[in-house]
Amino acid sequence: AEDARSSLLLIERTLKGQTCSFGNYIFNFRQGCIVLLNLLKLLPEPSFENVAQDLASMAAQLVEQLGRQDFSLLRSFINDSVSALMNARERPFTTMAFPKFVQRCKVAVSEETPGSTAKAGTAGLPLELSTSLRMSTFCSRLLKLTIIIVRALAPFTSLVDLEQLWGVAQGLASDVVTWSEQAAFDTADSVRMVVAFLDAFRALLLDGSAPECLRVTSLHVQAGVLDEFPHIAAFAMRECDDEAREALVDLAAKLVTTFDETLLFPCLPEVLSPFWPCESRPSSCLHVFLAAGARFGGINVPGEELWRRFAVGQAPVAVASSAGGGGDAGTLAALEPKSHALLAAALQRLRAHVPICTYAVSRAKEPRAPGADALQQTVLLALAVRTLPASEIKTVGQLPSCNSALARFTDDARMLIRKQLPVHPGVHSQALRIVLETLLEHPWCTLKLETDGNTFLAGLMQAVSTGKAPTFAWELVLLALQVFVVHSKTTLEAKFKCLQKLLSRSQATPSKQPPCVLAAGWVALGHTLLYYLKRRRAPPEASAKAQGDSEALVYKQVLELLVQYLGSGNLPHQSVLVAMAYLFPLLTAFSYM
Repeated sequence: AEDARSSLLLIERTLKGQTCSFGNYIFNFRQGCIVLLNLLKLLPEPSFENVAQDLASMAAQLVEQLGRQDFSLLRSFINDSVSALMNARERPFTTMAFPKFVQRCKVAVSEETPGSTAKAGTAGLPLELSTSLRMSTFCSRLLKLTIIIVRALAPFTSLVDLEQLWGVAQGLASDVVTWSEQAAFDTADSVRMVVAFLDAFRALLLDGSAPECLRVTSLHVQAGVLDEFPHIAAFAMRECDDEAREALVDLAAKLVTTFDETLLFPCLPEVLSPFWPCESRPSSCLHVFLAAGARFGGINVPGEELWRRFAVGQAPVAVASSAGGGGDAGTLAALEPKSHALLAAALQRLRAHVPICTYAVSRAKEPRAPGADALQQTVLLALAVRTLPASEIKTVGQLPSCNSALARFTDDARMLIRKQLPVHPGVHSQALRIVLETLLEHPWCTLKLETDGNTFLAGLMQAVSTGKAPTFAWELVLLALQVFVVHSKTTLEAKFKCLQKLLSRSQATPSKQPPCVLAAGWVALGHTLLYYLKRRRAPPEASAKAQGDSEALVYKQVLELLVQYLGSGNLPHQSVLVAMAYLFPLLTAFSYM
């Protein structure tokens, strides 16, 4: 207890800058060794969880200082850490940790004390690991501590030692997963150790500040990781919290992108298996498939398997209706907009558009009941359209199945935007967002929807004009402005007239229009000008004058609209002024045309 209090007091004083033991200050080698050994005794103690981060950081600083004065001390510490993790795989009741490092510290202390010698006795620190909590606490803290030290002293670290560290760490993580599955180890303690392993892996593989020499480049290490990773990842996706699962997805995507392809591709189905979409897994899992498709052009399994597992093989899940509203019930998980976008991107990489379009069209021909069933088929058609590669749409769109999917999606989109606007977030609003995102990615589909689109946009703007519209309504407004105004195939004059009508009407009745509506209109006008400038091409000589006159007219009308707002004597809200400021550099570009 006295050692613990002394160690924690030193931690507190060091963090407050009250000691002179680190950096360019005087470092007492003897005192550092004593404090470090006291700190290492605390590693298995769960009661010090509230200072676990400080404990590991403090110990890492001490080891780094000692290692810089004597590199053999660093080698001894890493070897002892590997041995301790390896010993933990045997589930010992007690362990003698850090025998070589403790002995070296004793020798260092004796050399600085005249007339004394290193005491003979039991090598190492006796630590009790009788429970899964103490064992998981010790191993997770030790692994964190070791990774901090390895990163700090990377130039002096042996690659052989690193390989041994990776091998035993991933082996231990796999062991605790097995123990948990056999009910021989507490699940929460298994999660703690698995998360520590994944954090260590991520610290070297994903962190751009990590030294390049620590990257997992050894084929031997990569092969070992690929053997154990599916088992560990499946447990983590099942038992860990959302934050840990999102981090694991990032790690898996990086692994799929960087590991040696001759080792990775044969076992790619096993590596991807923990991330197959299902109701209990986050939609971000599709990032892993997207990374695999981008690198290999496939996932070593039929591309149709991905969308069938996601959109066909799942049972419908209930969607709770909002309070006071009669929401639709029963929809596929693919109806969630983020999932839909990721799935479409992955499928496009896998060149699976033909079978998907064929399936979506066949489903669209089936009788559909109003409500959720109709929305599901619309969403499936949107998925088929989003898988079509935009750069090849002129050729791909001529294929019978793809052409039919485009036509049926356009018809379904028209029916959906003609429906009464959703009042509450739910299946209807999600389907609308997916349809608008699809139209934004494939603007040629909007050619037959201009009239309906303008009516839909006007209804949305009226719905949010109270200034108290929910978030989902504003998301739909901003998407609809992009689809039916900014990216539409109409002329620049027609786009401006649409927005001028919106803004002029708002200016005439400023008391009834909240600043957010005005700001949205001005931002859309800026996006319209930018979109036009990016795609402007020098016109043929015969039409050059007409195009120049049209651009000059729009330029003049925009300036007049700005003067109407800024010269009225009543300055708009700050958010509206910021949106207006976005126009000035664009107008400068117009003036040079």
